[in-house]
Amino acid sequence: MRLMTVKCLKNLELDTLCKDTELDNFLDKVTKTYKQDVEYHNDLHGADVMQHCYYMLTTCGMRKTIGIDKLDCLSLIIAACCHDLGHDGFSNAYHVNAVTSRAIDSNDGAVQETFHAAELFRILAQDSYNFL
Repeated sequence: MRLMTVKCLKNLELDTLCKDTELDNFLDKVTKTYKQDVEYHNDLHGADVMQHCYYMLTTCGMRKTIGIDKLDCLSLIIAACCHDLGHDGFSNAYHVNAVTSRAIDSNDGAVQETFHAAELFRILAQDSYNFL
């Protein structure tokens, strides 16, 4: 995932917005935070979604069509790569019905999505991973 993300960022000229060492640390942490034993929502899925967003930005011309700037593109690429960060393989309904800590933390609303976003911000809150 790291190599693919770095390549996308360089091709979109977004690497100038990032601190190199922290970006490498961040991408390694993201890869390790995805659970390898989860069949679908793993790091390969995150990389696949990120690659599709890159394709839409470049080949499909989405960047020009909707007029987004570099920061918007960077946000899209990072959001795509992290959108299922730490997914445990269970559905939102499962978490709500089982009264898990994820469900409680999200007040039963968008349980997994809330967790993924929180995980991303927990990682970025650490200086060694904050590439921005």
